[in-house]
Amino acid sequence: MCVCVSGLTHASVWAAGCSYMTQAVPVDNRPTAQMILHSMHHAFGRGCGALIGGAIINKYGRYTVIHCTLETFLCDK
Repeated sequence: MCVCVSGLTHASVWAAGCSYMTQAVPVDNRPTAQMILHSMHHAFGRGCGALIGGAIINKYGRYTVIHCTLETFLCDK
C-alpha cells in the first residue's frame, strides 16, 4: 500500500513540476530548469526526508513510527 502511494505521489509531483516548468520557463532555459527541478526534488527533497525521518525514528523508535504510519494509511477515519 505505502509503495503504491509513494509511486503515485512521486509521479504526481514530478508531472506537476514539469508542467509548471513548461509554462513558466522559456524554451532555451528548460534544460537548466529541469536540472534544477531534478536536483531539488531528488537530492534536496529526499535528503531532507531522510534527515527528518531519521530524527523522528531516533526520538520515537522504529516500531512506533512504523505502527503510526500503518495506522495512518490503513485506518478509515
